[in-house]
Amino acid sequence: KMKGKKAALTTAINCANGEWLLFTDADCFPPPTWISTMANHRENANFLVGISPHIAQKWWHPFRELERAAIDAVAAAFIRWNVGLTCTGRNLAYKRSLFQKMEGFQSISQTLSGDDDLFILQVSQSRSGKFAFVFNAFAHVPTPAPPSFWQAYRQERRRTSKFRYYPWWLFAAVLPVIAFYFGLAASFLLAFANYIPYQIPFAAFAAKMLLDLIFLAPFLAKTR
Repeated sequence: KMKGKKAALTTAINCANGEWLLFTDADCFPPPTWISTMANHRENANFLVGISPHIAQKWWHPFRELERAAIDAVAAAFIRWNVGLTCTGRNLAYKRSLFQKMEGFQSISQTLSGDDDLFILQVSQSRSGKFAFVFNAFAHVPTPAPPSFWQAYRQERRRTSKFRYYPWWLFAAVLPVIAFYFGLAASFLLAFANYIPYQIPFAAFAAKMLLDLIFLAPFLAKTR
């Protein structure tokens, strides 16, 4: 039996009257222009992917937001080839008929979460999706960033726990990224223990941030 958020969403979808279903979370702040802007992108699409930026409150939030922007940029790039790779339930829309065609969340009911990224993967693999990425800033749905490192860790752990349901080629593609982060964390620990100069991890981190900014500049400009 389906549980959690997927069960609640299924009940809400069954009660809805319209063909288009628009989703966000309870802790988000959709602007007054959200619905109309998303609606303007419906043509030739049955699945819309929006952006949900975090509201920075701590010094480390902008660094985390840059990572989220990179994920959005990758999602937008794949959608350009009509491949649904990932999305966030804080800002997305799709047709009721598509939801019914996929038999809802039945094939991904084994997880409590995944109503967004696992569902878009399911739609993409069935080749039933006609995806569109909504860059327009008037359709952005801000949400508060995690107030502590521990809550950010729990959020990321929940998100990455679904990786085992992703296709093998995607998991293989992100392995180098995961390896880099583990290596970076290890280098900071080694520098703290005086095994390597502290300049090494800081230089690696600075180089990564610089490359991120260079490659993400066109995407970020498009979302302004």
